[in-house]
Amino acid sequence: MRADLADITLEEQYLTVKRSVRYDSAKHKTIIGPTKRKKVRSVDFGDTLTAILKKARKEQLKN
Repeated sequence: MRADLADITLEEQYLTVKRSVRYDSAKHKTIIGPTKRKKVRSVDFGDTLTAILKKARKEQLKN
């Protein structure tokens, strides 16, 4: 699963976590659902990840 670009704010260097991913071994499938406590969280990141994400975004727009 990839992050939705709307969940990433490069200028302010944070991403928003709105959902979780877990593997249901009984059903042999990945399930996307709300976070554990159904809270939206913000996670800050630094210049290194910002540069990587900007490069990835450029590559994605090319393709």
